[in-house]
Amino acid sequence: MIIIELKIFESKENIVIFLLFSAAFFYLFWKIRFGINLYDEGISLYGAVRVLEGYIPYRDFYYLYPPGNLYVLALLFKSFGPSILISRIFNFIISFLILICSYIIIKNIVSDKISLYISFILITLWLGIDQSFSSVSIPILSILIASIFVFKYLNNRMRSNLVIIGILTGITAYFRLDFSLYLFLSVTLILTMFNYEYYLHLGDNKLLSLIRSEKSLLIFVVTSILTVIPLIIFLLYYIPIYQLISQFITYPMQIYPLYHNLPLTYHNLNLLPTILFIYACASGYMIYKQFKGTFNPTKDFKVVFMLILGLCLLYYAKVRPDIGHFFPTIIIAIILFAYVCSEIIVIMDLIQPKIAIKNIKSSLLKFFIICIVIGSFLIFIIPVSSGNMTPLDLERGHGIYIHQPDDLVAAVKYIQLKVPSNEKIFIGDTTTDRTVGSNVMFYFLSGRDSGVFYYDLEPGVITTHQVQLEMIKELKQNKVSYIILWSGADNIIEPNKSNQSSGVEDLDNFISNHYIKTEKFGNYTIYLKKN
Repeated sequence: MIIIELKIFESKENIVIFLLFSAAFFYLFWKIRFGINLYDEGISLYGAVRVLEGYIPYRDFYYLYPPGNLYVLALLFKSFGPSILISRIFNFIISFLILICSYIIIKNIVSDKISLYISFILITLWLGIDQSFSSVSIPILSILIASIFVFKYLNNRMRSNLVIIGILTGITAYFRLDFSLYLFLSVTLILTMFNYEYYLHLGDNKLLSLIRSEKSLLIFVVTSILTVIPLIIFLLYYIPIYQLISQFITYPMQIYPLYHNLPLTYHNLNLLPTILFIYACASGYMIYKQFKGTFNPTKDFKVVFMLILGLCLLYYAKVRPDIGHFFPTIIIAIILFAYVCSEIIVIMDLIQPKIAIKNIKSSLLKFFIICIVIGSFLIFIIPVSSGNMTPLDLERGHGIYIHQPDDLVAAVKYIQLKVPSNEKIFIGDTTTDRTVGSNVMFYFLSGRDSGVFYYDLEPGVITTHQVQLEMIKELKQNKVSYIILWSGADNIIEPNKSNQSSGVEDLDNFISNHYIKTEKFGNYTIYLKKN
């Protein structure tokens, strides 16, 4: 029995991969306990609680994304109870599956172990940057799984793979419409090019090859559309058309580019030149292979597909090129980085003595692993372990450690003491003529519902007369007695319209005229309704 069990370790490669996956597992799981995202993570968690309570997104509360994430989290909360840790464990599982899929994809396109190991470590570190629940985690996983089946189709041209790819493309739309569109465009292009090349090679003329390739594409398109139909029915049945137009067309096209845009020089964006360089190397090499007549459709169209997909995901960061929006395209860039490194090593094998190449490979592997381990320790582990993080002493925050939680905990416990669970509250910013973010997580942690529809305080939306008057009306109708004004975002200055005053102070004036300050806990000032 022992001999049989140890057979999996006879290969040195199996041992290395086992150790890498084990280290990645514990590293990513360790990271889920630290930090908190009051806005983005709060929107997902509190939105899931509202769904669990029977509210419908878009109709009953403002939400900017497709509803998939909220319903998945709501199901988790129904099974295990609402908590940040539950969402983090789920996000860890998604991250680990992303890592597995990335490994499968890389192994399909590289021919050496060094590139495989190094890229595996890089993706692990990248996934560990932020383990808070994100709206892009599930779509990224869906895209990578679809990529694996694209590779399968390129290998065997089985139409069942097209059906699976179409289903995954449709499922992605339940979580992110833009990511679904990126996947749809990438698959459409690669299927058209690959099948056209295939039928042309069989002897068909160019027109007939194009027609036959589009027939195969039709299976994918129809399956994608059929998968999305239930989502369309849900939206049309529950939500007024004007609300759908406002949130899915007007906002992304007119409001988001003005109030969230960032210049390329904002933050530390050394990533962009690196990403572009990797894509340029991979695409240049594909062009070279086509020119030299060494292009292998079955293998090289896999690289072309990842290139198209990576460039589409890079477009996702066009308006707001920060590290969060670069997150998806970086994963694809690392995959392509592995391919480029692998091809360089193959070329070196052809032009240098084998012994010298073996020594170079061994030295490179040791050097990169040492650099990555030391770098990850300095970048990720030291800031967390030495950052004086303390436990978040709240029922829904158990197991989470954050910097200086005292003010947040004190404010939440005060509200829980003063406000019955069936009464509504409002979490606002200190000024509503301009805003860059809000503390939606406070609703989730306190277990108290919002008294307004637009509780996420989206700039460009709540800074208008119409919305502020609607919020005032809701505060009156819902008899909101306690308002918490959070000043944590006051010092955030972004070079876009979110920092420009709209001149609309209806909500600010209403609060100052009808509420009086009763307590203050750091960035949290609590107001009680007069009389």
